Amino acid sequence: MALGSCPFCRRESGKNVSGAEQPRHFSCRRCGEFDLSETFLTPLGDPCRVYSPAENDLMRFLPAFIRHENSQDRIPDITRENWRDFARLHAATSVSEKVARLRGLLAERSRPGYETVFDLDTDAPLLDAQDSTEAEFILYDLVARREVEIRPGDRGPGGEVRLSCKLTPEGWSRLEPGPGGIPGRCFISMSFDSSLTEAYLDGIRPALREDCRVDAIRLDLEEHNEKICDRILVEIRKAEFVVADVTLQRPGVYFEAGFAIGIGRPVVWMCRTDELSKVHFDTRQYSYVAWSSPADLRVRLSNRVLATIPSAQARLGQRPR
Repeated sequence: MALGSCPFCRRESGKNVSGAEQPRHFSCRRCGEFDLSETFLTPLGDPCRVYSPAENDLMRFLPAFIRHENSQDRIPDITRENWRDFARLHAATSVSEKVARLRGLLAERSRPGYETVFDLDTDAPLLDAQDSTEAEFILYDLVARREVEIRPGDRGPGGEVRLSCKLTPEGWSRLEPGPGGIPGRCFISMSFDSSLTEAYLDGIRPALREDCRVDAIRLDLEEHNEKICDRILVEIRKAEFVVADVTLQRPGVYFEAGFAIGIGRPVVWMCRTDELSKVHFDTRQYSYVAWSSPADLRVRLSNRVLATIPSAQARLGQRPR
């Protein structure tokens, strides 16, 4: 890897400062701004300690994590120990969710009747797409649905393909959820404490996305105990139902679940068994999905969703496992 280049896309980095005991700092137009520890960098240049092919494939999703963190004004510190969990958060995003992200991105950048620029390469991580080829596929899916109109744009500084895109009336209408939310869309409310990372990656996410075939949305924001984020309220309104795991008893999770109930969205309540006695007394009348391990969580959550959410039953019937 050339000095000053981004370790993920190999482009020249705007910053690359290293010290004896500090991580290198990178600022890449495509991959974002991040710190990278020497423990991560060493295997990239040491033939005896290279990452496996599977790990190199997984690594392609790190820019998606980094760009997401940057959008929340955070600069992540990537190490040899944590990068796999970070990448896995974005490696299994469904195609339908990527399409929804692109639709939302174009809406954020424009107004009805106006065009905006979409860079197939630089914007790919914002969709959890691994490269420009996948980003192009997602874009042309929206074109085929007649939700987006495109025309050639100018080239980026590095020769990247930029397209002028305009959401059609059909595209704008798809951004408005119906009175019961978007069928097959679920919002996940839970603590983002690292102790629950495995529960999400190996339990909640596969239960919803793989077993129940629903689009599960989780916003990795900082704790919001006192002020709810407008983005979260928007996502709850879009969702057909909400999964609320109150393990660790975060007030924000109770707030989001209460908001969902207030606008008529079903809530699937969950809690780890060792914390069931701590749940707020106002919610004890609900039937909690009590789980003891990620594997146990996956089975119990998928069973509950399939038993209570009609759209999940319909999707599974249309697309059998």
